[in-house]
Amino acid sequence: MALPHLIEVARDGTTIPYKALANYVRERTGINTRQLIYQWIGDVLGEVGEEAERRGEPHLVSLCVNIEGSVGTGYLWAPPDATQEERDSLAQQHRAECYARYALGAELAQTSARDALIPPTEDDLEGVDEGGLSVRQHLVRERDRGLRKRKIDAVRKSGQAIECEVCKFNFGEVYGEHGRDYCEVHHRIPLHESGQTTTKLKDLAILCANCHRMIHRRNPWLTVQGLTELVAQSGSTARIRNASDFQKSTRQS
Repeated sequence: MALPHLIEVARDGTTIPYKALANYVRERTGINTRQLIYQWIGDVLGEVGEEAERRGEPHLVSLCVNIEGSVGTGYLWAPPDATQEERDSLAQQHRAECYARYALGAELAQTSARDALIPPTEDDLEGVDEGGLSVRQHLVRERDRGLRKRKIDAVRKSGQAIECEVCKFNFGEVYGEHGRDYCEVHHRIPLHESGQTTTKLKDLAILCANCHRMIHRRNPWLTVQGLTELVAQSGSTARIRNASDFQKSTRQS
């Protein structure tokens, strides 16, 4: 029921609020419930995503947004630890694919796809209400939060520095005690690809925040080795190391 409607939304080159889609489903099915929207709309979108995948359709669920124009924290194709910006960026790419396939007329398809990839400017965000509390229900992939600590402990015991495997940035060297042993830990094979699995410490990579974001920036994601080669080709490692040394010397002076 919801999937054909989302195709129509794609043809219009626009998006649809979760509430509007929920009202459409209720009107079409004649089913009313006392449950709040967030308690059941996720199940509807999950079915839409599965059906679209079976039919070879693009990710039509990306067309559903909240009142701020963002996708929810349970966006099906984003990793559970993705930031809101990363989720929205991925959803924008998926919308572009929807518009390119369904939008009426090549010009509309190109315009909608282009607009979907343009991030909002400060002017676009002027006057947005923020800070309110909301209740959200979503599915996340299970992950062991203790893995990060065990990975750091293992690296330390091996005598290696706690630094980014890609660019060699060391938070402790730059920020002193405040940054000591800080890093982000990344699954070399994303959980959304591996599914349920037994993760070993060798399956994890230590990254700085910048490199971690660059790996997740575009779909398909870069591998750690792929990003390392990209940084090496651009000569960025030396510049990063020089900047790190400069900040370290500034802090110590």
